[in-house]
Amino acid sequence: NSYGEVNPPLYASDHDLFVFLANDNYRIKEPGNPDGLKRGTIVTNSEVGASSLKLMHFLYRGLCGNFIIWGASKIVEMRVRHVGNANERWKGYQAQLNSYLESSSEEQEAKIIAAQSIYLGSNKEEVLDKLFAQRNLGLTRKTLEAGYDAVRPEQDGNPRTAWGILQGITRYSQQIPYADERVAIDIAASKIMDAIF
Repeated sequence: NSYGEVNPPLYASDHDLFVFLANDNYRIKEPGNPDGLKRGTIVTNSEVGASSLKLMHFLYRGLCGNFIIWGASKIVEMRVRHVGNANERWKGYQAQLNSYLESSSEEQEAKIIAAQSIYLGSNKEEVLDKLFAQRNLGLTRKTLEAGYDAVRPEQDGNPRTAWGILQGITRYSQQIPYADERVAIDIAASKIMDAIF
């Protein structure tokens, strides 16, 4: 695994651990983004059993020095509770993580291209109505509208497409001051892709 933008984020104390892993060798091509998307993974763990061992992997555009993740999408989260055979379950996730970080980019690139051509409505109101009706997203109409307005067409594509609105929502989330709220919005936005594939 490699980490190119800044020093690798690894925080550990006598209670918990946070690690960000990235693999720059397998970038996903994205029209309008010459740098492409990167695959990232966050691992968190409580050394005292206060919370589950968590693994989250996703695609992202960039990371700033404050470890704010820009343009996160395709977020998948896994948890291993500290009970029973947690070590065996974690080993299964390790294999899945390695497969994810080293897998071919072709399938993901094809999904991105397809998502850029799937229109959710013919205007802003139709897009917002359609997404707000999907209660499983857990996003308020205000958040959806802010995401729609945050789309940069030259980078994100059309805000009426599944890919465009997803990028706008994750761009908007980066304005939220609290990491847990940002992550919650990013995870909710990634469900848009899950819904169409």
